[in-house]
Amino acid sequence: MEERRRLLRSDTSLSAWESSLRANHGRGRMAQPILVTCAFLLISTALIMMFLEVFEIAPISSKLDWGTISRLRLEQRKPGDFAELMKSMPTKRTSKWIVVTSIAAPTDDVKRLASYADWTLVVVGDTKTPADWSLPDVHYLSIETQEAMGFDSVLRLPTRSYTRKNAGYLYAIANGAQWIYDTDDDNKPFGKGLDQFEYARDRMRGLRFTTLEWPNGTIQESLFNPYRHFGRPDMWPRGFPLEHIKKHDHHDGAYRLCRVQRPSAVQQGIVQKDPDVDAIFRLLHAEPAAGLDETFSEFAPPVILAPGTYAPWNSQNTLFARSAFFGLVLPTTVAFRVTDIWRSYFTQALLHTAGETVSFVPVNAIQKRNAHSYLKDFDDEIDVYDKTGEIVAFIDKWECKEDTMDKCTIELAGHFAEKGFWGNEDAQLVVHWVLDLQKIGYTFPAVRRGARNEYTIGDDKDLRRNCRRVHVSFSNDLPVNKSMPAEKRAAAKINNFGDLKDWCDKSNSSVRSRQWYFPAPDQLAEDTVENKTLTDNYHTVAIITNNWQWGIGMGMLQRMYEANFAMVIFCGHYPKQGKDAEKKEYPEGMAGGDLTYPNLKRPINYIDLSNEEVRWGYLMYYCLAKVEEMKIQNVKGYVMFSDDAIFNFWNPLNLDIMQGTKRAPGWGPWWPNKQFGWDAMNRTIQLFDGKYKDDLEVQHFVEELKREIGRVPRIDIITKKEVTDPWAYLMVGDGWVIGDWMYVPTANISFVGMFAQLAHEGEFFHELFASKMMHILPSEGSNDSDPTRILFLWGSERPGWANNFTASLHGMHPIKLTEFQKMPERATFCDVVLDKFYHNIFRIGNWTMTQPILVTCAFLLFSLALIMMFLEVFEIAPISSKLDWGTISRLKLEQRKPGDFGELMKRMPSKRTSKWIVVTSIAAPTDDVKRLASYSDWTLVVVGDTKTPADWNLPDVHYLSIETQEAMGFESVLRLPTRSYTRKNAGYLYAIANGAQWIYDTDDDNKPFGKGLDQFEYATDRTRGLRFTTLERPNGTIQESLFNPYRHFGRPDMWPRGFPLEHIKNHDHHDGAYRLCRVQRPPAVQQGIVQKDPDVDAIFRLLHAEPATGLDETFSEFAPPVILAPGTYAPWNSQNTLFARSAFFGLFLPTTVAFRATDIWRSYFTQALLHTAGETVSFVPVNAIQKRNAHSYLKDFDDEIDVYDKAGKIVEFIDDWMCSAETLDKCTIELAEHFAEQDFWGYEDAQLVVHWVLDLQKIDYTFPAVRRGARSEYAIGDDKDLRRNCRRVHVSFANDLPVDKSMAAAKRAAMKINNFGDLKEWCDKSNSSVKSKNWYFPASDQLAEATLENKTLTDNYHTVAIITNNYQWSLGMGMLQRMYEGNFAMLIFCGHYPNQSKEAETKDYPEGMQGGDSIYYPNLKRPINYIDLSNEEVRWGFLMYYCFAKVEEMKIQNVKGYVMFSDDAIFNFWNPLNLDIMQGTIRAPGWGPWWPSKEFGWNAMNRTIQLFDGKYKNDFEVQHFVDELKREIGRTERIDIVTKKRVTDPYEYLMVGDGWCIHDWLYVPTSNISFVGIFAQLAHEGELFVELFASKLLHILPSEGSHKDIDPLRVLWLWGGDRAIWERNYTDSLLGMHPIKLSTFQLMPERAKFCDVVLDAFYHNVFRINIRDILLHTKHNFRDWAHFEVIFDGVGINFAASFLHDEPAADYITHFVISPCYMALLECGAFNFLYKYAATCSKKLYDLFHNKYFIGGLSTLATIWVLLHVLTTVYFTPSQALREKVALALNDKFGTDFRNPNVYFGGIDKDASGKQAQGIGTVIATVNFMSLISCCLGTFHENIPETQERISITSGTMLWCGWRIQRMIGSNKISVRVRKVHRKALKLLVLQTFNPLFFAVFPLNTMLTRLNCWTRKAEPAHTLSLSRRSTP
Repeated sequence: MEERRRLLRSDTSLSAWESSLRANHGRGRMAQPILVTCAFLLISTALIMMFLEVFEIAPISSKLDWGTISRLRLEQRKPGDFAELMKSMPTKRTSKWIVVTSIAAPTDDVKRLASYADWTLVVVGDTKTPADWSLPDVHYLSIETQEAMGFDSVLRLPTRSYTRKNAGYLYAIANGAQWIYDTDDDNKPFGKGLDQFEYARDRMRGLRFTTLEWPNGTIQESLFNPYRHFGRPDMWPRGFPLEHIKKHDHHDGAYRLCRVQRPSAVQQGIVQKDPDVDAIFRLLHAEPAAGLDETFSEFAPPVILAPGTYAPWNSQNTLFARSAFFGLVLPTTVAFRVTDIWRSYFTQALLHTAGETVSFVPVNAIQKRNAHSYLKDFDDEIDVYDKTGEIVAFIDKWECKEDTMDKCTIELAGHFAEKGFWGNEDAQLVVHWVLDLQKIGYTFPAVRRGARNEYTIGDDKDLRRNCRRVHVSFSNDLPVNKSMPAEKRAAAKINNFGDLKDWCDKSNSSVRSRQWYFPAPDQLAEDTVENKTLTDNYHTVAIITNNWQWGIGMGMLQRMYEANFAMVIFCGHYPKQGKDAEKKEYPEGMAGGDLTYPNLKRPINYIDLSNEEVRWGYLMYYCLAKVEEMKIQNVKGYVMFSDDAIFNFWNPLNLDIMQGTKRAPGWGPWWPNKQFGWDAMNRTIQLFDGKYKDDLEVQHFVEELKREIGRVPRIDIITKKEVTDPWAYLMVGDGWVIGDWMYVPTANISFVGMFAQLAHEGEFFHELFASKMMHILPSEGSNDSDPTRILFLWGSERPGWANNFTASLHGMHPIKLTEFQKMPERATFCDVVLDKFYHNIFRIGNWTMTQPILVTCAFLLFSLALIMMFLEVFEIAPISSKLDWGTISRLKLEQRKPGDFGELMKRMPSKRTSKWIVVTSIAAPTDDVKRLASYSDWTLVVVGDTKTPADWNLPDVHYLSIETQEAMGFESVLRLPTRSYTRKNAGYLYAIANGAQWIYDTDDDNKPFGKGLDQFEYATDRTRGLRFTTLERPNGTIQESLFNPYRHFGRPDMWPRGFPLEHIKNHDHHDGAYRLCRVQRPPAVQQGIVQKDPDVDAIFRLLHAEPATGLDETFSEFAPPVILAPGTYAPWNSQNTLFARSAFFGLFLPTTVAFRATDIWRSYFTQALLHTAGETVSFVPVNAIQKRNAHSYLKDFDDEIDVYDKAGKIVEFIDDWMCSAETLDKCTIELAEHFAEQDFWGYEDAQLVVHWVLDLQKIDYTFPAVRRGARSEYAIGDDKDLRRNCRRVHVSFANDLPVDKSMAAAKRAAMKINNFGDLKEWCDKSNSSVKSKNWYFPASDQLAEATLENKTLTDNYHTVAIITNNYQWSLGMGMLQRMYEGNFAMLIFCGHYPNQSKEAETKDYPEGMQGGDSIYYPNLKRPINYIDLSNEEVRWGFLMYYCFAKVEEMKIQNVKGYVMFSDDAIFNFWNPLNLDIMQGTIRAPGWGPWWPSKEFGWNAMNRTIQLFDGKYKNDFEVQHFVDELKREIGRTERIDIVTKKRVTDPYEYLMVGDGWCIHDWLYVPTSNISFVGIFAQLAHEGELFVELFASKLLHILPSEGSHKDIDPLRVLWLWGGDRAIWERNYTDSLLGMHPIKLSTFQLMPERAKFCDVVLDAFYHNVFRINIRDILLHTKHNFRDWAHFEVIFDGVGINFAASFLHDEPAADYITHFVISPCYMALLECGAFNFLYKYAATCSKKLYDLFHNKYFIGGLSTLATIWVLLHVLTTVYFTPSQALREKVALALNDKFGTDFRNPNVYFGGIDKDASGKQAQGIGTVIATVNFMSLISCCLGTFHENIPETQERISITSGTMLWCGWRIQRMIGSNKISVRVRKVHRKALKLLVLQTFNPLFFAVFPLNTMLTRLNCWTRKAEPAHTLSLSRRSTP
């Protein structure tokens, strides 16, 4: 070995290395002195331990048997006289005792405990307790009193210790305590207090947590987290093993429900406000001064933990029964924060031995802890964090060898000492504790073997089975006090109904579901809390039953009812896994849906009842008995209904009494039934006095039954006589009830539950049981003729259920779930039932929705848990045995005759290029191989194998058969196995020997895609772009060094084959990992991403792939290439990888590992060597596509076992490895040896690498040089270095571009909605924003669909937005993110970021910034894309165009262009741009202030020009730019604006001061970005001013921009005083405006103004972009006025509100119609004076729009024409019913009867007799009036083929000229008489809207408009429509 090391360090050739291998043949192995040394140490240690034990210096073992105990020499102390002591103590002694310890004077909490009459309080003092401590009737034990008690264990207690409580426990036990409540002096009973505990002695019923059916379950599955059970899965109690917190769950199937079970011996109560959590939780969540303020579910019931399950419990709120008193002892050798936790686990092990249990009960105490150091707590809890898991694992396996519990207690105490859980002193203490208990006559419980097997699930066929499987899950989301839980529940409703909407939309015929919009969760929560019926439901349990076994449909029912009740429970029978299966497929094993139904949501609450138990529904009331057993807390009642009954829960019920339906009189068909009628009732009655005559609970029920029956006179309906005997009354057949809906108040649930239990045993029929209950108890129910309750359909009524269902019913039965497998029936259900649910759940406030936030499903990590479990269970031994180098040296290398390579090449094709492709194939030439062969600049070599067809041939392709490979003469090839993928090694050597400079490694089923092989970079000297590094994180973890290429390319949910499994779950590309470098060394290896079926591991495939078709995955279109710096790692494969010649040494594929591991091992092996040489790997965007052949993923899984097991170890190894040799060939062999030593591959591969290296040398391959310190290259430059190469950036890409797949589109739409939801909250906080309160959103899929139809918005999806800042970034970034993110391909913040402090050298980059605060701005969203430019680099904004240079360096892919604007500029991105050419603003002529500037003007341009022919004269890239620059300048004639002469010299033209630009908004198309980027880099070096740079670019390149100072069609620039009144100038038809300063939004009025003006425009143009399509969805569906109003809410106009001068509606019209109309005016050219003075007119328009006197007329006109547009577009004429409802709404306004049809012809005037005037003249006058308005404006479009466009134009003319007329009216420039006429005309127009004849004369108006405009010869105008923008 040492010889080989020496050879590596020497300059000896590698042939000497081979000689060394041969020479070492036969040498003996190294001696092993380590074994001798180890043996000596072991013997010495044993002797020492024996010495210590014999001489009792330090006992090694504390294990004590009873013989030892009997020999213990107890110290002789004077025994205390306990009886004498008790004479001096208070006389109060009850059976229930409370024990506390205190060092303070009596607190209020202690006084409260002392006041309980049936409890005796004992307070244990300590040395610090006041000497005069006293409280009436309280037993205070001072130190002296404790010592006088005579208990030896007490004498051993330390002072100033919490463990002195032990004295109090013994004192209470000695005084006859039967119950001991263990608490502290700062705990306060709360709610039910101590009555929350259960004091039953013999039996109890309820929930049981168990692992009984999980014999192979892990320790984690045996752990119980009480806080999770009580609704807080985010919390854990002190003492819960930390290592199990993250993945812990109460697994499905862990709960049982038992009618009879042994009461628990220890009960722990939950504490509210500041519960018992560990210091870690407190450090993360608690306020140092105030502590925690936590709440729990109000509904969660008690739960017993079965033996074999474990949870920590404390000494603060715990009740001990006498059977558990032996476990009260607190150990003394552990810390204060440990002692009660260790006691809990110690006691649980002993309780389980005795068959006793622990339970947790609901909140019954509250605690406010004193302020103290959480760090001190943390130190005290170190043992808890470190040892708890070990303790649980130990006690789970421990079995007591003794036969009595006292001996078991001592035995376990000894084991705890042996294991180091506590000290030997505690083992001794427990001995004395046991002896003291015996001294006072305490009886230990008996040992009960096999207690773990109690309370199993009974047989399905056993009608009296005790326990059954259930599952329950509770959440702390009740809307009480805090708004967060209310919003959580509201969000759950929205989520549920969103799923139902998707389900309905899939029917393709549901109309209503397309109109379901949701309010924001906070708004919904607020509205719901104000609705008493709905909030009452929050305290009601819904039980859904099924007559037959559950199948599909459960998921739908969940979403309909869940979150609207305290709890939804599915009760019934669940299907078997198979015909012969004994184990049930409980809900956790069911889908609960299929292609026709939504799947089940997890978790699901259920109770399993077998078909035999409920007799196929005949005894379904049994569910009530089982639910009562659960002991659900604090609910008002229980409503039970069948799965085919619809329950309209929004209708109020009296929840204080029973509710039922249709009490039918008479015997009916069921009373005479022998099995289920009178005979069944008789059997039930016999149980009362027979089987259960001694059952206290049953007899209590019997007494209550008698009282209830005797409450009112009972009449026999047959004999008509009064029945006084209770049993006789029970036998009266007095009716029956439809049992599919029933409500039981909590006050009656115990009674009903007991009756249900007994009646079930008697097999009494369900509908008779319900009827009898409703007769006995106070109740409400309907008769057959009352449709206000549940409507039951029979016979022929059932198919027509949709005609009978209304929202005012309480419900209907039946609507069969099976019907919804047919799409028409599903659509009917959605439009009739679910639409009513929607309106009564989500439209309960003011019927105006505000903000829907679409809640998307979180990605579930359960699959990762399955992966880890699978790997653990199926751990496989290493594939190859480890061989040492002695074995290798003894290998006899076969002497083979070397091949003649030169002779071989003569027979091969002549095509030989510098670029080669290597594939291996066993099939005839595939289409993919033929495609590769067709590339003219690439040479293809195909490596054959034994299965390859013998006649394989393809022109110009170098095919290497097995014979050809062997003839090549390479020793490493001769050693390759046949039928192996590694035969590719032969192809690599062949290509290298033929002079290859590039080798593309791929497979014969891979197809280049997109740019294909041109996506790779072939630069050999330098490249620029992104770099992933851990350079500034020297202490980073291995996980931070890992790079997941799929995450970079937009798929964080995926990972490549070979990525270490243990790092998948928490992996992220941490903030600060990316760098952007202008110059860096090109990568030696480039891996291309493969689309469709990329290279993922078998686990991902098993979880996600279709067996036949494989995967169908896509990646981000925009993500650029990225280089991985040395020290970072990622796996790459052999399927789409380009190797530069410098990396050819790493092409070697190992042969001793599986096929699915060989290229992965190569990738890590090669990366370590590349990093040694300073070389790198990169990943490039998608450039190939693969459709894999169908094959076994399980076979892949087996092949990848080593990958799962060893990939992480390899990464850790190579990250620490450093080559000891000086040349890379030796380093290659050294690392190969290490890989064999570490068992990563076999020693055969280590030897094969030697031959590989020798073969490379044989063909004159030159290895790259070793470059030490390569990891330190490309560090971030100094801020003050204006030429720094690398800087910090961050990028994150998402695969959410709306292309083809709707999921991606909806994902992006949801992002927009979430972003704007945050902005809405921000606006609402201003308390003065009006518009934001009316923002509501479409569903994400609907928004996505509408956006895809808008070309401008989808163009933006391919545009990068760059936001700049002149000064360092601070607040406001979060707001800007939400305004623009999701609307562009990418949003990048470019600028300077603040230092953490003045003295700090490290920047507070965006990942360390908030970007907002809690008061003024929304915080930053993570991740954030940014580029860091220092203030020095951009000269405080003077050189801000430098951002273009940096963005160009990023190499973002497939975008159309880049728009850069400043943070104080508003960009209205919905207005169309020509994205093919540059866009800029305000090219002002002349020199301006900047050209003459010495620093930034002509001198700067001159410095820039000098760089062209000076510093960069030999730079190919710069010279290419210079040539392009000359071409662009020479493209058109250039004039010097001063001399007016033509300029032909390009450099001279650059010096022409021909204008300057406002730079705060600039667009560059991708076709120009390289040019602009280079120019920006050079101009930055020359320090040319930004506004000159922008102007010069706009002159040189094809561009659009304004030559005028003010152009409102583009970006409006405000100066001077106009900046303070920006809101008067802003319109959404502008491209944007500058400036609006973010800092002003700290003032709430300014924020409100920004929200109402700017953000409201954003809202309407982003979310309200396709109103017409929304309207068309409602064609012919104006069924009632409410629906009519919904439609017009949808377009933002409420008819009645607008007519009654509603200001918000009028403001909406301003944005909705006036702005596009204004654009039409400008482009029509009819009013050029408006065009010239647009800014002034804009201000006047603003003033006008806020004139309330004007609003009435404008709103009326707008309403008229919107209605006309709607009615004619959808070809709909209002019905008489609709007209009547509108007319009634207008009657009061006009004082006339609009229901009179004559009003439509006679107008609103009355004749002299008071009758309504008649005549057609008014209609004609109206037409003339409209024509007059049309002529007034004269807008005209040359080509108007569609009625819609004609209407749109007329609506524009009406609005504009209506304003002019109304303006005249308001200014009193016309007479009163004329004003009245015009007002009458306006009112008349409202009426004509509803006049069917009006449409007959409407075209006349259009014709007049056309004629009028034709005579004026106006220019074409925009066509106006109800979409949000005008389209040229």
